[in-house]
Amino acid sequence: MPDRLDAMFQTSHRLDGAVVGSLTAADLDQLREIVSGAQPNPFRVRAMEALVVAAAPDAPQLLGVVVADPGEDPAVRAAAASQLAGTGRPEAEDLLLRALPAAAPVVVRAKIVGGLARVGSRFSLPELDRLAGDPEPAVSRLATFGRLVISYRAGLPGHEVPPPGPDDVQEVDARQSTPVLVGRAAVEETAATLASLRTDTFGLSLSGRVGLRIECGLARLVVTFSEDFLRRGAAGPLRQPMMPGLVAQRAPDGSYSARMVLLAGPQDDGGFHIAVYRTDGNQMMFGLGTPDREGARFDLKSVRGRGNVPVLLRGRIQSSEIVFTAAASSPQVTDKSAPRPLEL
Repeated sequence: MPDRLDAMFQTSHRLDGAVVGSLTAADLDQLREIVSGAQPNPFRVRAMEALVVAAAPDAPQLLGVVVADPGEDPAVRAAAASQLAGTGRPEAEDLLLRALPAAAPVVVRAKIVGGLARVGSRFSLPELDRLAGDPEPAVSRLATFGRLVISYRAGLPGHEVPPPGPDDVQEVDARQSTPVLVGRAAVEETAATLASLRTDTFGLSLSGRVGLRIECGLARLVVTFSEDFLRRGAAGPLRQPMMPGLVAQRAPDGSYSARMVLLAGPQDDGGFHIAVYRTDGNQMMFGLGTPDREGARFDLKSVRGRGNVPVLLRGRIQSSEIVFTAAASSPQVTDKSAPRPLEL
């Protein structure tokens, strides 16, 4: 194997687009051999990622074969499903749906369903409706999440976010609260975030014009907004369901990955709701927005759930500007639990 492929595979960082872009036709052919399993290699999953970053036109088909093969290792199939969704190509949805009948291992089924949330259309909704009743909680949760994401992304009513009950809303204790730092992200940081999210945008056209930086403890987050939301402002969620944007988290190596999605849509009282979900399907926050002459004001509070801390975010939407007027959190974590590995 060429030395540069070996070095690329062994890096602890996310694959660099410029490095992958410098690969030769022979390098790409070797990646195809590794991905298909024709050439055994311990970095097979890395090869999948490289082929996706390189935007190889046949990447979806090669990955689709791996996902659908019941003879493959379930972990490899699961990785292929994630990378297949990362291509963002229209055919990825069909290939994921075709692989479902043979997706007996839970980890494979969960990754396929998670992939459909990223690339699925209304065509996937019947399958996600069925899988919302899957006996495996990880699958049913992701299927329910996928229905919401697809519906909001497409502006389809009928799968609205259920509002939390009064006992499910977490209040910030003013005596123990810590400030959450929120501000405008630098253009360079917004650009770096979008570069990292190039294969994981959940089908949104994200804007490089506006980004928000959030610092909460050791976590550094960047909120990126869709061009559609920035163009319409508060008028968007007042009229139909939509996905205003994504929240990315910075890793120690400086790269960013999608960690949360924003969902918003109209309420019967003339306002709109906003919900924040982790990409694993768990809801983090819920709130309401009220229109006024200058745009709208909103309040967001965290809901009870694993790992959720009490958080309050209050702000305004003015044209394409989002301004936070209050942001605080409490240090305690509710509903802690030890992780349970998926069965292969």
